[in-house]
Amino acid sequence: MLHHFDFSPPQASYPRPTSQLEAQRQDLDYFGRLLAFDRSFSLSTRDRAQRKLLALASLQAPLRPEKLRVAVMEITALADNGHTHVSSGDGAEPKALPIRVARFSDGLYVMRARDQYSDVLGGRVESVDGVPVTDVMRRLELLRGGL
Repeated sequence: MLHHFDFSPPQASYPRPTSQLEAQRQDLDYFGRLLAFDRSFSLSTRDRAQRKLLALASLQAPLRPEKLRVAVMEITALADNGHTHVSSGDGAEPKALPIRVARFSDGLYVMRARDQYSDVLGGRVESVDGVPVTDVMRRLELLRGGL
């Protein structure tokens, strides 16, 4: 199996950024170039993705990295394709929570926890920072497509 269907990403040939805002705009430009290869967007969702991308690129101050990541995840979710997603390179993984949860028909439960959080193991998650878990889950659904 020497052949595959993946494409080679475009070359990222940007000058060294002079500010965090310039670096963010370069990242967004490159992200837009990658999106152009993704054929899973419909005409309307591609248009929405482009508008969101332009709005991000026109910001006058850089977003915190985690906010930028979420914004990019919202854009990729518009493809509504489980294969179109945001991933991180080596050493660039997003912050991970010390617990893992799973959704069951009667709610969200803690299924794994680091040792110092073992007291919540098996507990039902009712809210996150005071936000009902149903609202949190509805928001998270906007970050991935292909459900």
